[in-house]
Amino acid sequence: MALELDGKTAIVTGGASGIGREAAKRFGSEGANVVVADVAVDGGKKTVDHVETDGGSATFVETDVTDPDDVEAMVQ
Repeated sequence: MALELDGKTAIVTGGASGIGREAAKRFGSEGANVVVADVAVDGGKKTVDHVETDGGSATFVETDVTDPDDVEAMVQ
């Protein structure tokens, strides 16, 4: 099933591993610009590498989703 995400942005919290990583990879493969948000810097950067290796576009933003200021900064 095609998601038709060209030109859209997908924010994936918990994107450094597991389901978050797989979601980021899928969104990237469907054309979304992916924002990978997590406190795990190394894992987040690896997810970005996976998305880009598959031809997608991604950016990592270190984010603690329990901190409203961090979430606001990530969205900006």
